[in-house]
Amino acid sequence: MAGLLASVVIVLLMSPLVVFGLASAAEGVGQLRAVRHALTREPADLLTGNPTGEYVAVVGEAETYEETLQAPITATECLTYEVDVLQEKTTDYIPILDEYQRARRETVPAPFLVRTEQGQRLLVDPTDADCRLDGESVPLPSGREPPARIASFLEEQDLSDESEVDLAGYEMDAETYGLDRKFHEKRLDVGEQVLVLGRLDREGGTGAVSGTITDGGDDRFVVADTSQRWAAMRLAKTAVFYTLGGLLLALAAAWTAAYLLVPGLVPP
Repeated sequence: MAGLLASVVIVLLMSPLVVFGLASAAEGVGQLRAVRHALTREPADLLTGNPTGEYVAVVGEAETYEETLQAPITATECLTYEVDVLQEKTTDYIPILDEYQRARRETVPAPFLVRTEQGQRLLVDPTDADCRLDGESVPLPSGREPPARIASFLEEQDLSDESEVDLAGYEMDAETYGLDRKFHEKRLDVGEQVLVLGRLDREGGTGAVSGTITDGGDDRFVVADTSQRWAAMRLAKTAVFYTLGGLLLALAAAWTAAYLLVPGLVPP
């Protein structure tokens, strides 16, 4: 009975790790497919008759559709932004020099237009897209009051409710020390060159809009403010990490379960 109970416990402990590892590997494989598309897809040209529903690569200049956004950290007019709130890692309440962890991410997308070299305008809603954008960081050392824009951003987002740390405050809960923070802002600016990978919907176009680019279904929906080659390199970094890391985790968990359940089945 004890042996059966131990076997059940081992399966319950190892199975989630196997599933999580395989799911991570599947995510990585999806990103690898996006890498291939970014490298091999020719930029779409609606004049040549790309059919609706086709997975396409659209390269052009990002333009305003209805309205622009104001990025909260730099106050820059943009079309989409993402802000990561980073803070120093700690060990037993002692900050680790030059190592940061993400405490919160805020993403605000807005529909925008892509004007291709042929003059076609395609509508993109990046809400569900994998956005790979350039950014800049604003440091906030411990013991320094945040600038007005950062203070307003923290107050509006009420970040303290979703973190173990009171990010909206001046220091952490313990009054004897504080942590350095960074606010990393990524943006798609008006007039910036952009690459979009997704499904073409010709019927979604109205007036001066030739069509829309939507979720790629089985293929990844990507928005990147760079060339196809550099977008592929950005995607490849995380794709390799997810694929190899997921497979290694799944194999390690399966090996551990087999070793504990059937002694002698696998070498120690």
